Amino acid sequence: MVFSAFPRLVFTAILLAASLASAGQEKVVYLDLELLLHETKVARQLLSQLEALVAKEDQPIRQKLENRAQLEQILERDGAKMTENQRNEVIAQWEVANREYEEAFALGHEIVEKKRIELLGVILEKAGPFVEKVINEKDISIVITDKNALGYVNQRANITEEVFLLMEDAFEKGTLSGN
Repeated sequence: MVFSAFPRLVFTAILLAASLASAGQEKVVYLDLELLLHETKVARQLLSQLEALVAKEDQPIRQKLENRAQLEQILERDGAKMTENQRNEVIAQWEVANREYEEAFALGHEIVEKKRIELLGVILEKAGPFVEKVINEKDISIVITDKNALGYVNQRANITEEVFLLMEDAFEKGTLSGN
């Protein structure tokens, strides 16, 4: 069996972390980044920007979809009554409308995905000081953030709630925002 470098590296890191932790030398904890990225108030505030972008990008896509649907209706309703040249002209228009729709959809998806990645980076950046605070207070050596790399996490080793509460508290006090 051939392993790519990344899974091997993750597996090795987990084994190392487990062996160090079992020797009582290091503290290993788990942090659920997905929860921080989607459920904190600052994340919801930032992700509302993404929703606004989706709504904006959706307008021209819907228009192109409507144009394509209108041409389909014309073909269904009147196609049998049209001459071959008329039908071919409508089919050619439909093909152009379909291509424009697909291109607009792909471009809109790309724009939204880039913004989503950018916003997730901002959220992680904003979470950093709170994660660092918990790590320093608890003298933690290793933080695992990939839940797929773990079989079981003891809730005592999960620092997600502490980081979450610190972020929520800072948001409520106005020291953390999505701006």
